[in-house]
Amino acid sequence: KGQVQFHYPEGVTVTQDGRIIVADWWNDRLQVLTAEGVFLATAGSQGSQPLFFNRPADVAVHHNGQILFTDSGNHRVKVLNADLTYSHCFCGKGAQPGGLNDPCGIAINADGMVYVADNGNNRVQKFTPEGELLDIIDSKGEEESQLNGPHGLCVDANGILYVTEWRSNTVSMFSKNGKFLGYIGDSDGSSFKFPVFIASNQTGRLYISDDNKVVTY
Repeated sequence: KGQVQFHYPEGVTVTQDGRIIVADWWNDRLQVLTAEGVFLATAGSQGSQPLFFNRPADVAVHHNGQILFTDSGNHRVKVLNADLTYSHCFCGKGAQPGGLNDPCGIAINADGMVYVADNGNNRVQKFTPEGELLDIIDSKGEEESQLNGPHGLCVDANGILYVTEWRSNTVSMFSKNGKFLGYIGDSDGSSFKFPVFIASNQTGRLYISDDNKVVTY
C-alpha cells in the first residue's frame, strides 16, 4: 500500500506532459509517477464519496487535461482535474441506458467523446465528457450477436473502436458510428485467450494483453 506499490494494478495512461497514471485496483486509488517511475502523487481510498474509489479499473486523459476513470465498484465514471482535485462523475448502477454495471475499459476519441466498457451489461456506451449518453454498442454482426464481457477499449487514429471481450476471447472492431467491422486475428475472433486490455500507438500498431503476454498487430 506504500508509494509505488501496487495491488492488482489495472489500467495505465500517460498525460500530455509525460506523467504515468496507474489505476491501483485493489488499493482503491490512482498513483501518478514520472516516466522513470518516481512517485509524484496519489488520489483516492476505499469508499463512494467524490474522492473515494472502489476498484478503479481503467484511466484515460482527456484533451482538456482532465483525468477520467472507471470506478468499477461504484459503477461510475469519475472525472478529476489535472491536479487530482474532483470535478464530477456520471452514471450509476443499472441496466437502463446510461447505467453501468462493473465498468472496465475507458477510451476517448479525437472528438473528446468517451467510450466505456459496460462489462456487466455486455455493452459499450458512448458519452460526452459531462456524461450525456450518445450511443450504445451492444451487438455485432449479421446475426446481431451480443458483446460478451467487454473489458478493454482503445480508439485508433482513424476513429476505429477496438473492444476486448474476455468471456468469448475475441477482439472486435467498430466504426465511428458503431457498425461492427470484424475481428482482430482469425476471422472468427478466436486468436486470443483471455484478452483484457488493448492500446494503439501513433502508427496504428495494437498491443493486446492476452493470457499473461502481450500480442501486437
